[in-house]
Amino acid sequence: MNDDDNPMSSVNRAKFGGGKWTDMKRLTLASKAVTLLFLLGSPLDAATYSYICTVETFHGPKDDVGRVDFLEKLAMKTTVAIDRRTGAIIHPIMGNTAYRTTTVLDYGNESWAFRVLSESGTSPDDPSGGNIIYVEVAEYAEGYRKPFLAIESGIAYLGYCE
Repeated sequence: MNDDDNPMSSVNRAKFGGGKWTDMKRLTLASKAVTLLFLLGSPLDAATYSYICTVETFHGPKDDVGRVDFLEKLAMKTTVAIDRRTGAIIHPIMGNTAYRTTTVLDYGNESWAFRVLSESGTSPDDPSGGNIIYVEVAEYAEGYRKPFLAIESGIAYLGYCE
Protein backbone atom coordinates (compact mmCIF):
# COMPACT_ATOMS: atom_id res chain seq x y z
CA MET A 1 0.00 0.00 0.00
CA ASN A 2 1.45 3.37 -0.96
CA ASP A 3 0.80 6.74 0.72
CA ASP A 4 -2.00 7.64 -1.72
CA ASP A 5 -3.98 4.52 -0.76
CA ASN A 6 -3.52 4.88 3.01
CA PRO A 7 -6.01 7.36 4.51
CA MET A 8 -3.87 7.66 7.66
CA SER A 9 -0.65 8.54 5.82
CA SER A 10 0.88 11.90 6.60
CA VAL A 11 0.45 12.85 2.92
CA ASN A 12 -3.32 12.28 2.97
CA ARG A 13 -3.81 13.72 6.45
CA ALA A 14 -2.12 16.91 5.29
CA LYS A 15 -4.31 16.99 2.12
CA PHE A 16 -7.55 16.59 4.06
CA GLY A 17 -6.82 18.80 7.05
CA GLY A 18 -5.50 16.10 9.35
CA GLY A 19 -2.27 16.15 11.23
CA LYS A 20 -1.36 16.46 14.86
CA TRP A 21 -3.31 19.70 15.49
CA THR A 22 -6.54 18.27 14.10
CA ASP A 23 -5.95 14.96 15.87
CA MET A 24 -5.34 16.80 19.14
CA LYS A 25 -8.55 18.83 18.69
CA ARG A 26 -10.48 15.61 18.03
CA LEU A 27 -9.00 13.99 21.14
CA THR A 28 -9.85 17.04 23.26
CA LEU A 29 -13.42 17.15 21.92
CA ALA A 30 -13.79 13.40 22.44
CA SER A 31 -12.56 13.76 26.01
CA LYS A 32 -15.08 16.52 26.70
CA ALA A 33 -17.88 14.45 25.15
CA VAL A 34 -16.98 11.39 27.23
CA THR A 35 -16.81 13.57 30.35
CA LEU A 36 -20.29 14.92 29.59
CA LEU A 37 -21.69 11.42 29.02
CA PHE A 38 -19.95 10.26 32.19
CA LEU A 39 -21.80 12.92 34.17
CA LEU A 40 -25.13 12.55 32.40
CA GLY A 41 -25.25 8.86 33.22
CA SER A 42 -26.58 9.84 36.62
CA PRO A 43 -27.34 13.57 36.67
CA LEU A 44 -28.82 13.55 40.18
CA ASP A 45 -25.69 11.96 41.59
CA ALA A 46 -23.11 13.78 39.46
CA ALA A 47 -22.07 16.25 42.14
CA THR A 48 -21.97 13.62 44.86
CA TYR A 49 -20.27 10.78 43.02
CA SER A 50 -17.86 12.45 40.64
CA TYR A 51 -15.12 15.03 40.43
CA ILE A 52 -14.44 17.30 37.49
CA CYS A 53 -10.83 18.41 37.68
CA THR A 54 -8.64 20.90 35.88
CA VAL A 55 -4.88 20.45 35.53
CA GLU A 56 -3.10 23.69 36.35
CA THR A 57 0.52 22.54 36.15
CA PHE A 58 2.69 19.47 35.82
CA HIS A 59 6.21 18.55 36.86
CA GLY A 60 8.57 15.99 35.45
CA PRO A 61 11.67 15.61 33.30
CA LYS A 62 11.99 18.66 31.05
CA ASP A 63 14.61 17.19 28.71
CA ASP A 64 12.03 15.75 26.28
CA VAL A 65 10.85 18.99 24.65
CA GLY A 66 8.38 17.21 22.34
CA ARG A 67 6.70 15.46 25.25
CA VAL A 68 6.54 18.65 27.30
CA ASP A 69 4.90 20.50 24.39
CA PHE A 70 2.41 17.65 23.94
CA LEU A 71 1.53 17.63 27.65
CA GLU A 72 1.15 21.41 27.75
CA LYS A 73 -1.26 21.33 24.84
CA LEU A 74 -3.30 18.30 25.86
CA ALA A 75 -3.14 17.78 29.62
CA MET A 76 -3.65 21.43 30.41
CA LYS A 77 -6.64 21.88 28.10
CA THR A 78 -8.63 18.74 28.91
CA THR A 79 -10.76 18.24 31.99
CA VAL A 80 -10.38 15.15 34.13
CA ALA A 81 -13.53 13.28 35.21
CA ILE A 82 -13.27 10.92 38.16
CA ASP A 83 -16.01 8.54 39.30
CA ARG A 84 -15.73 8.46 43.09
CA ARG A 85 -17.54 5.11 43.37
CA THR A 86 -15.38 3.09 40.95
CA GLY A 87 -12.21 5.16 40.58
CA ALA A 88 -12.69 5.38 36.79
CA ILE A 89 -10.77 8.33 35.35
CA ILE A 90 -11.65 9.83 31.96
CA HIS A 91 -8.74 11.77 30.44
CA PRO A 92 -6.60 11.25 27.31
CA ILE A 93 -3.36 11.00 29.30
CA MET A 94 -4.17 9.80 32.81
CA GLY A 95 -7.35 7.90 32.01
CA ASN A 96 -7.53 4.41 33.50
CA THR A 97 -10.60 2.80 31.94
CA ALA A 98 -8.47 0.37 29.91
CA TYR A 99 -6.29 -0.60 32.87
CA ARG A 100 -6.42 -4.11 34.31
CA THR A 101 -7.08 -3.10 37.92
CA THR A 102 -8.38 0.05 39.56
CA THR A 103 -8.65 0.21 43.32
CA VAL A 104 -10.19 3.00 45.35
CA LEU A 105 -7.83 3.08 48.31
CA ASP A 106 -9.84 5.65 50.26
CA TYR A 107 -13.17 7.29 49.42
CA GLY A 108 -12.25 10.46 51.29
CA ASN A 109 -14.09 12.48 53.90
CA GLU A 110 -13.51 15.51 56.11
CA SER A 111 -10.34 13.87 57.48
CA TRP A 112 -8.93 11.88 54.56
CA ALA A 113 -8.21 12.30 50.86
CA PHE A 114 -9.90 10.36 48.08
CA ARG A 115 -7.24 8.02 46.62
CA VAL A 116 -7.25 5.69 43.64
CA LEU A 117 -4.53 3.46 42.18
CA SER A 118 -4.68 1.84 38.75
CA GLU A 119 -2.34 -0.70 37.18
CA SER A 120 -2.30 -1.61 33.50
CA GLY A 121 -0.66 -4.97 34.07
CA THR A 122 1.78 -6.64 31.73
CA SER A 123 1.16 -7.81 28.22
CA PRO A 124 2.68 -10.65 26.21
CA ASP A 125 4.37 -8.00 24.06
CA ASP A 126 5.96 -6.29 27.06
CA PRO A 127 6.33 -8.58 30.11
CA SER A 128 8.69 -6.13 31.83
CA GLY A 129 5.91 -4.25 33.59
CA GLY A 130 2.99 -1.95 33.14
CA ASN A 131 1.90 1.57 33.92
CA ILE A 132 0.56 2.84 37.21
CA ILE A 133 -1.65 5.87 37.81
CA TYR A 134 -2.15 7.30 41.29
CA VAL A 135 -4.68 10.06 41.96
CA GLU A 136 -5.38 11.86 45.21
CA VAL A 137 -8.07 14.51 45.80
CA ALA A 138 -7.87 16.43 49.08
CA GLU A 139 -11.50 15.84 50.05
CA TYR A 140 -10.73 17.20 53.52
CA ALA A 141 -9.78 20.66 52.15
CA GLU A 142 -12.22 23.41 53.00
CA GLY A 143 -14.30 24.94 50.25
CA TYR A 144 -15.77 23.71 47.01
CA ARG A 145 -12.48 23.37 45.10
CA LYS A 146 -10.35 20.44 46.22
CA PRO A 147 -6.63 20.23 45.34
CA PHE A 148 -5.63 17.12 43.41
CA LEU A 149 -2.45 15.30 42.47
CA ALA A 150 -2.09 12.68 39.75
CA ILE A 151 1.08 10.76 38.96
CA GLU A 152 1.37 8.96 35.64
CA SER A 153 4.54 7.79 33.85
CA GLY A 154 6.83 9.86 36.05
CA ILE A 155 4.87 13.08 35.58
CA ALA A 156 3.05 14.76 38.49
CA TYR A 157 -0.08 16.72 37.55
CA LEU A 158 -1.49 19.28 39.98
CA GLY A 159 -4.79 21.10 39.90
CA TYR A 160 -8.24 21.40 41.44
CA CYS A 161 -11.41 19.32 41.43
CA GLU A 162 -14.98 20.38 42.00
